[in-house]
Amino acid sequence: MVKYIKKEVGVLQSNAYFVYNDKKECALIDCGGSYSEIKNVLEENDFTLTAILLTHGHYDHIAGVKPFKDEGVKVYIHEKDKSMLEGSLENLAEDMGFGFEKTSADQCLSDGDEFSIIGYNVKVIWTPGHTLGGVCYLFDNEVLFTGDTLFSGSIGRTDFKGGSYMDIIESIKNKLFVLNDNIEVCPGHMENSTIKREKDTNPYFR
Repeated sequence: MVKYIKKEVGVLQSNAYFVYNDKKECALIDCGGSYSEIKNVLEENDFTLTAILLTHGHYDHIAGVKPFKDEGVKVYIHEKDKSMLEGSLENLAEDMGFGFEKTSADQCLSDGDEFSIIGYNVKVIWTPGHTLGGVCYLFDNEVLFTGDTLFSGSIGRTDFKGGSYMDIIESIKNKLFVLNDNIEVCPGHMENSTIKREKDTNPYFR
């Protein structure tokens, strides 16, 4: 069973997911809050952060990465979004009126990559449409962290640079909706869902 704590962080209210194991080792899915926000959750739960897995490179999902990277935490992102960590205007920080501390990824991911983190098997599913390098992370074929690709009853915006409505629809239909119906969907904003619920009720696919 995949164990996680969900926390809404940052002024843009993105979801951060603290996935952990029995040893209190933690992998963080997206890091859009401040260093102190994230650190507080880690300390409150006695977690040791070992990795940050980014679903995409927009500011509200990467804002707090640099100080943890500087502490030696390994950072993962798809190769097509890595430039956003390095300060590309496509990360939207400047557009949103925020400063951003440039950093870099330790591991650039590709579609279909599989690896183990803190005892969980992780599969990378490349889902372009919201950004060129948007990905979803499937943990133990049980929990799917979808970032801003798929929401409960909605989909991610496609009007930013690198976005494509056609691509996001194809990504969801051909890569996510083929997964097990019982898989839990953990999106980058708002409430959770399941693959079955989104297939049956999401208005973009009816």
